[in-house]
Amino acid sequence: MTRDQIVTGLKDVLRRQKQVKVDVDAIDLASRLDRLGFDSLAVLDFMYDVEDRFKVRMEVADLVRLQTVEDLIQHLGGKLAG
Repeated sequence: MTRDQIVTGLKDVLRRQKQVKVDVDAIDLASRLDRLGFDSLAVLDFMYDVEDRFKVRMEVADLVRLQTVEDLIQHLGGKLAG
């Protein structure tokens, strides 16, 4: 899966999240994940949606450790490559 496909997939997942309080198209790579408006339950919903969309296994600790959209893209890229 290419980087562009990962970005497109993440945007699709984010658009379906009711908790996201920003314009998904305005999110850039440096955007902090903790500023997207998720509460603790919404983070879990997001994680499960990412797992479903990309067919990968994510841990809550992954989302806690990852700080930016770029971090998440790189993390997913690594999981999808391996």
